[in-house]
Amino acid sequence: MVKSVTRTYPNRLRLVYLGIALVGLSVSVASAVALGGAFAGYLPLLFVGAISLFMVLARDMGALWVLLFFAAASQRPLSGLPGSSSLLWLDDLVVIGIVLAIISRWPEVREAFAGRFFLVVLLVAGLLLAVYLAPSFDLGVLQFRQVLVPVVLVISGALVDKSDIRVARRVAILLGVVAAVYAILEFFGVRLIDPNLYVSGQGEDGEAAVRDLPGFYYYFLDFGNYIVRSGTFLLNPPSGGIFIASAFAWLIALRTRFSVRDYLLAGLMIAGVATTLSRAAALIVILVVLQPLLIRRFGRVGFVLFGSLLAGIAFQEIASHGSSARHSEGLVQGVLLGISSPLFGAFGRVGNATKDWSGEGYGESAMAIFLSGAGWIGLVIVCLMLVSIYRGAAGTLSAVAAAALAASCFSETAVGLDASAMLWTLAGVGLLKAPDGVGLLATGSAVDPSTFSDTIGEQKRLV
Repeated sequence: MVKSVTRTYPNRLRLVYLGIALVGLSVSVASAVALGGAFAGYLPLLFVGAISLFMVLARDMGALWVLLFFAAASQRPLSGLPGSSSLLWLDDLVVIGIVLAIISRWPEVREAFAGRFFLVVLLVAGLLLAVYLAPSFDLGVLQFRQVLVPVVLVISGALVDKSDIRVARRVAILLGVVAAVYAILEFFGVRLIDPNLYVSGQGEDGEAAVRDLPGFYYYFLDFGNYIVRSGTFLLNPPSGGIFIASAFAWLIALRTRFSVRDYLLAGLMIAGVATTLSRAAALIVILVVLQPLLIRRFGRVGFVLFGSLLAGIAFQEIASHGSSARHSEGLVQGVLLGISSPLFGAFGRVGNATKDWSGEGYGESAMAIFLSGAGWIGLVIVCLMLVSIYRGAAGTLSAVAAAALAASCFSETAVGLDASAMLWTLAGVGLLKAPDGVGLLATGSAVDPSTFSDTIGEQKRLV
């Protein structure tokens, strides 16, 4: 057994340098705006890259997760500042740090996956081949990044301990509450940040009507009616909804008993999700709440039957609902492409980027992109995850993994870093660390299950 070597400094010191990191990021952004010029815009990137490297050397995956959450939450509004468009790469830099951390602690990762480690190697090799076979190299690289992000975040779950999970949970809940309050303020017409600072042009996704906000802020109904959606500080309603729903999952997934405060925060986040009108976010909330409850009521088999019925009804509703049809069409086409690719597939056949590049193809489904590139190996991995979700379906961590998979079937935003970093990191905990034998991809664990169970069982320690 490979010994897990984590940071040797106390948690208080971690809080100190996390505070220094956030203050330093703020100062570097302010300096970039004040100085102006192309080079000044890269100062925050240099700082985030340096602090990410420090966290890699410190073997502190929990701190990398926290930095990723803040980078994902802040990059869009910051990129709207003068000379700061390069800040859209903030979260990508942190992910590069996470990749370096995974490579530097490869023996622990290999042990966490145990006998199924070869699937990870085959998957990465297949996705690289899919880039080569794509009709355009740039398009292949873009879709490779899309599907690699959740893979990396899930694998990083092998390198966290209960202290990492505790600090990540607190930060996730804090950011989710702030985003929910912001969304509710938007609902009442109070917009602290102008979305047009980030989005140039208006009305990309809607009919020609009101145009003081980007088109995707409008949910169009029949007869020309519409609802204005909340975009939160992510300045995008679908992304903002998934962001809040992911924080909601962190709030309830690691608890068995809830206080009045928990119920109030959960209600606030649900209200925030509702103002975004994000179907993927609603799906996450519903699955995380209802899956464990339905299984305790009807059992696993009953849940599968009942859930299949609901899924079929929902799929038909989505498939026949205007612009939503592109989500279901993309999913169906992705599954067919995966089945027709015995070895590996190719990128550039489904997804929004494909339609933008060639004007053809199907979108919008992150799962479709994954299956079209990974072929049969992708189908095998998804089937293993579904079987393991079934095994541990009564647990909320398993429900989070199910929600992440379900959301990725009908949305590309569900694998966007700004929207779903918190969702896939928590899914990684369930996939690789769950103490109840869920272990969706792994047959081993880099953390002693008895110590990890303290995080799940002794809920008061998380408060």
